Amino acid sequence: MPDFSGIPFTTAVRYVRPAIWAIAVSGGIFIGLSYLEAKKQLKSKSPQPWLQSSPEWSTRKPAPPSLTELATKWGQDLDPISRLTVGIIAANSVVHLASFVVPRYWDALWHQPTRNRNYTLLTSVFVHGGLTHLGVNMFGTHSFLGPVGHSPLFEGSAYHALSFFLSVGILSSFAQHWSTLIAPRKRPLPAVFIRCGGASGALFGLLGVFCWQYPTAQLGILFLPFRIDAQQFLPFLMVFDFVGMTRGYAFANLGHAAHLSGACLGLAYSQFDGKNRIWNPLVRFWKRQLQSGLKSE
Repeated sequence: MPDFSGIPFTTAVRYVRPAIWAIAVSGGIFIGLSYLEAKKQLKSKSPQPWLQSSPEWSTRKPAPPSLTELATKWGQDLDPISRLTVGIIAANSVVHLASFVVPRYWDALWHQPTRNRNYTLLTSVFVHGGLTHLGVNMFGTHSFLGPVGHSPLFEGSAYHALSFFLSVGILSSFAQHWSTLIAPRKRPLPAVFIRCGGASGALFGLLGVFCWQYPTAQLGILFLPFRIDAQQFLPFLMVFDFVGMTRGYAFANLGHAAHLSGACLGLAYSQFDGKNRIWNPLVRFWKRQLQSGLKSE
């Protein structure tokens, strides 16, 4: 591969606008989904009608359920966090299939700093470079989203967990974008020309929450025969990613800044009690607005 280190590239990469976009959209996600949570809570408390529609009697033998009906029934039997987990895995899988059907549009979902497209800070969370990349991230999502979503921080709220997942995904994507300012110069291709994608930033956010909520849980690394406490596992990964972000590794080219920032956001959201400082106040605000709107009608 040719060496581009001595070539002065003139492409101006923006950093302030993506930062504003990432913060604004992350805040908008929390505001929008907390509104849906407020509506859901008010609906669950509304009085139910005493009289239900009378059953229709029929002598005809019921037809066997279709695949759609079976899938719907299966989804209804899942708890909200499990449905969210299935939805995230399905969304990532569908987007990956798009790489074979509409590769041009799939390529536009990746984040490349020189493109200066802010929306890819979000869309890049759902694209992966191959089946191994997709499989590892979705396995991690399946492993951590359940216990994190049912932890005291989220209390089984799918809207809250989705707000966190998407927001951390966006902010960690921006962290990877920002890291091009300090990227090691020994790479043959400047970091601003390397496209970024994957749900690993959001996944590391889940990992950060998991390690805070369950510090003595035993975690292991793929292909290694031992396990260690979560409270010791996460610092090891964070040091690994910090070194990778600032100095680089010859054997791996990973999104170290996305991983490190995702873990930091997960720890910070747990430490500063994002449920009671951010989420619950937003839900209470929307409930007051909805209730006042009903009274005025």
